[in-house]
Amino acid sequence: MSIFESSECLYGQPVSRSCICPLLFVLAWYVMFNALEDYILDYNDYNVPYNWPKSELLRPWIDEQRALYRCGKLSQTRIDLLEEVGLPLRFYK
Repeated sequence: MSIFESSECLYGQPVSRSCICPLLFVLAWYVMFNALEDYILDYNDYNVPYNWPKSELLRPWIDEQRALYRCGKLSQTRIDLLEEVGLPLRFYK
């Protein structure tokens, strides 16, 4: 039985968006980060078009990361990872 079939989530609480979402958001962040890495490796830049066929969600995700950075809500770990692959954030603050 998976956590999605159970009536309790990993935290022992009734299944709800608040208990599943933190885990899914972390997983989703790394999925999108890997898509960004793939794009940078393929195209040698970080200017992902909004209609990129492999992932139409990638550019909005990048915009969201920049918005979170501007608001001071992006963790230092994520800032370091994004800057390590070449995505500039500093001039977006």
